[in-house]
Amino acid sequence: MGQKRIADNVHGTIELTEIESKITDTPCFQRLRNIKQLGLANLVYPGTNYSRLSHSLGVCYLTGRTLDALKKNTTIDLSPDDEQKYRLAGLLHDIGHYPFSHATEDAANEFYRAQLLTTTTQQEDDNKSNQEQKTFDNHEALGAKILQTDPDISSILESYSIDPLEISRIFNRETPPQYANLVSSDLDADRIDFLLRTSRHSGLPYGSIDLDYLLTQLRIDAENKICLTKRAIKAADHFLLGRYFDYQQVAYHKTVVGLELMLKEVIHHLLTNDIIDLSSTMIKDKIQDSSWQSYDDNLFIRHIETLSKDGSNPTIQRIASSIIKRTPPKLVFQNEHLGERKNSASDVSTEHTLRKRLLTSEMRRIAEQKGIDPKHWKIWTKDIPLTKIGSHIPVSASVASDEPEALDQAIRIMNDENQTSKPIMESQDSLMSVLSDKALYIERLYVLFPATEEGILLRNEIAEEINQAMNRDE
Repeated sequence: MGQKRIADNVHGTIELTEIESKITDTPCFQRLRNIKQLGLANLVYPGTNYSRLSHSLGVCYLTGRTLDALKKNTTIDLSPDDEQKYRLAGLLHDIGHYPFSHATEDAANEFYRAQLLTTTTQQEDDNKSNQEQKTFDNHEALGAKILQTDPDISSILESYSIDPLEISRIFNRETPPQYANLVSSDLDADRIDFLLRTSRHSGLPYGSIDLDYLLTQLRIDAENKICLTKRAIKAADHFLLGRYFDYQQVAYHKTVVGLELMLKEVIHHLLTNDIIDLSSTMIKDKIQDSSWQSYDDNLFIRHIETLSKDGSNPTIQRIASSIIKRTPPKLVFQNEHLGERKNSASDVSTEHTLRKRLLTSEMRRIAEQKGIDPKHWKIWTKDIPLTKIGSHIPVSASVASDEPEALDQAIRIMNDENQTSKPIMESQDSLMSVLSDKALYIERLYVLFPATEEGILLRNEIAEEINQAMNRDE
């Protein structure tokens, strides 16, 4: 340890090992310096312009702190090589993020999925080639590819006799090793750093968690799973609640969401018009020829600025200008309610589904009535649970469905008598025994109005009409 020291405004001094230092110096890792962790949130909270690079350094540091705590508190048996692999997984867990991260990933995923569905029948060889070109990797899958194909990173890992797959399967949880929860779980280095760092940069209080105490209460149960003592239940509840409120106030802030909806529309336009190409084949080529390092937020901002000045498509020009000039779409309707959480894609709150359908119907009616471009109307819905799985899901049902992975990532509480542990949701003295079965359901309707007095009057008129319609049909 101690090959490089970095001053960090969240953790103080971060020390990197030799291999970590070499990886942080690669162009592919340095690309993360120009990708904001929170997308367009800095247009609402000016301080939240920190990068995925600083976050990745923090996750590496916290992975090391957690390992140190486990070695102090337990008889965990990890070799220095294994410790290094977990630290590298923390350092590299975000290496595959696209410019503007989740907004781009969501837009591209929808675009390429639609492209695949509309692909016409061709000769077998041509069809296979077309299908390959139009597939899309999420950031975890792309991260795994980068570790294997980026010339710099792959050669560094090889020089230390480290298989890239041993690192990527920790952060993308493909046949995860024993202690993958260090980097990917309900209480992991990733989520802890995110909460602490966002709180520091936003000025909001939700990152005031008792990290030092939580680390002292880490244990390994009889099945070799990471858990906490019962004494840490309140601190763990506090962490989960803090994360819940942080998402509501920052990532899901009404203006942040409105701007990101506009961003997704612009990215879809860039993809549709072949201005950018994020297909798996093209990205793989860019990684191998080292041009991937230029794919960052700055590149996309330049494209958005160009569109904001191009009058050939007034609709997209207006949308792009809303980002550049910070004139976001306005919220004309919002409903929030706590309800029973969904446990699968097909198990959705009935009230949430009905309200979304009604909102869509009213949106189309009023858009046609007022003559406003449909692309300037956006519906956004979200359900926000506090934990990955609810307390009412029995283990037998979890194992028989797609829930065991979520169950494995839950915070676990140790029983001191027999050294076994159970998910925090099953601990009756935890708030999560009740709250984990709930989710906050949100429905919103945004409209991009002209930044004029006429636009303000139109906004008020539509807001009144849509709220009356939605309340009348409740």
